[in-house]
Amino acid sequence: MKQGAALVVAPKGQLVEQLTARSFDQLIDEATGDVIEETLLKDVVDSINAAGDDERISVLVLNLNSFAGARLTKLQDVAEAVDNFKSSGKRVIAIADNYGQDSYYLAAQADEVIMNKMGAIMIEGMGRYRM
Repeated sequence: MKQGAALVVAPKGQLVEQLTARSFDQLIDEATGDVIEETLLKDVVDSINAAGDDERISVLVLNLNSFAGARLTKLQDVAEAVDNFKSSGKRVIAIADNYGQDSYYLAAQADEVIMNKMGAIMIEGMGRYRM
């Protein structure tokens, strides 16, 4: 890896602490493309933390195009890792065509947020209740 490289973190699907066990039906769904992808929280956090200590990496890019969301505690864990990365004096850039509630939460931790000109941001608030 060359000096000044960027780490691109591109979580796909839901951010989870443990991958869902696969049944025969889920394997069939995977084969037909009807499954929700999952990314391990630990993989994301460990990658960001390692990049903060790596002198060859100068910027973190959060590619949130395929991110389907996570619970607040998982988002906070990633946000903490991003803050630790930034404390090493390195930049963070978030990029996506559109931002939902969860992806914008992560993007808000970045130094720069990039969005498609035809994109949109959908923010509902962290708590919502039906009457």
